[in-house]
Amino acid sequence: MSSMLGTESSSGTPADPLELVIVGAGPHGLALLLRLLDDKPDESGDFFVGLGSKARAWRRTRADLGRQRCSKETAKAILKRVRVIDEGGSWLNRWDDQFQALEIPHLRSPSDQNPCPYDSFALQQFAAARGRECEFVNLEPGSVPDCECCGFKGNFLLPSTALFRDFCAHLLSQYPAVADHVTRGRVETVERLDDDLARVVLADGTSMVARRVVVAVGPSAAPRLPDWAPGGTTHAWDVVAARARGEEIAAAGDRVAVVGGGLTSAHLCFVAERLGCAATLVARRERLRVSQYDLDLAWLGWRTRPGRIAKYLSGRTPPDARLAMLAAARRGGSVSPEAYRLLVASASRVIVDADVVSADSVDGETWLETADARRFGPFDRVWLATGGAPGVAGSPLFAGLLGDRPVEVVGGYPRLHPSLRWELDTPIYVVGACAALALGPDALNLAGTRMSSCRVASVFRDSLRARCLREGTSAQEAARTERARARRLENLTVSFVARSATVVVRGRPGDAARISKALSSVIPGVPRLGNGLRRGIYKKRGERP
Repeated sequence: MSSMLGTESSSGTPADPLELVIVGAGPHGLALLLRLLDDKPDESGDFFVGLGSKARAWRRTRADLGRQRCSKETAKAILKRVRVIDEGGSWLNRWDDQFQALEIPHLRSPSDQNPCPYDSFALQQFAAARGRECEFVNLEPGSVPDCECCGFKGNFLLPSTALFRDFCAHLLSQYPAVADHVTRGRVETVERLDDDLARVVLADGTSMVARRVVVAVGPSAAPRLPDWAPGGTTHAWDVVAARARGEEIAAAGDRVAVVGGGLTSAHLCFVAERLGCAATLVARRERLRVSQYDLDLAWLGWRTRPGRIAKYLSGRTPPDARLAMLAAARRGGSVSPEAYRLLVASASRVIVDADVVSADSVDGETWLETADARRFGPFDRVWLATGGAPGVAGSPLFAGLLGDRPVEVVGGYPRLHPSLRWELDTPIYVVGACAALALGPDALNLAGTRMSSCRVASVFRDSLRARCLREGTSAQEAARTERARARRLENLTVSFVARSATVVVRGRPGDAARISKALSSVIPGVPRLGNGLRRGIYKKRGERP
């Protein structure tokens, strides 16, 4: 009977809708589902400002790592009415394929950025309990010339990919039946049926109806291809996918050109070298940008982040200004210090300040020509590490939704409701890169998994669990409650007073109190201004961003 949940009848009417469908089994989808299942998720991580939580005591964390986070009965009841759809058919399938295909030894994100719903520092404790602390790489500012990390005094313990994978497997083991709860399928479109229902249509023609849908897909559906790219070029995504399938991507002795200046381009050079190829990196910048993180580090510091995120989320900051801040924060691709050291020591040729404008193929060989009339080649293969087109504009997944329920799209990014709903009356949520305008520049990173899962769960976690556990909550009552909670986020605003470098949180007393508590856990000494203030206003003086 459970297999029929969410399917549509021959008349097209929903037959016993599911409570939730999650599209995508990557880190964002995993973080959300675990937060919904966890009996006592970490609530100190602020769901609006996204500052994260303060580390808990060692003894408490060790205890959390060793116990089951929800009962088998609870997990069975919730998972019966929840579906996770992913083309890979398993958790983190695409994530693992990309890291293995590119042979990336360590994550770029610090260890406290992970999908764990109860403690952001659980990965460090997991490694310590198993004697695997040697698998962390500690960022050493100043070890690489011109690195943008120089002078940054932060916690940058970078876990190995194997350690992160094993930690995620351990997380799955703490929640019964979650490890195998992924349905293989490719989602074609996501549609709104009415204010309380949505439909997910798969490529094989089947469809599912649910009361809530969360789209947790990757950063883009369409690769970014330069106008000059000839037919013989291959985008990096296709190279990675082919290698993950075990196909031959290059033969020994091939001359490979990698066009790009980010971390992917560096690792493609390493892969080409291991295959016995002669690799050449062609970058448009005057020099490679070296940075540990693919985001301006000021967005990570506990002193500087509050002011920046407050200004970003301020109601006075229009979408186009947020887009400009987003572009300034990310600044295109960069190479990590570790990859830069390996690149310098490798046999790969690095060509900078080379703006490729055309490519000529002669007798199976490709020549690249730059804007200043320089020619490089010949090459047997050209790989394009040029990233993807941002947002939803060109994505077939959102095409129907954009036609039926159009929202403002700025620079490819949709202007979502503050609750991450497509709009208030549409039970479709968007997390990950496409939610950057509502979350912040790190929406697509592992940091965004915690922020998005906290914010989405704050809307429907209680009502979904009540419905699944048969606690007498009707579907209509749950929908009304969720719309009310989502609407409360409209009145919760964060502003930044540049003159005094002050962060101000305004909202209902209960909401503002939660944010004040979150701020206090990260920034000691946040004062409360008036315990019984009508609108609950709290301030903290910090550094000017």
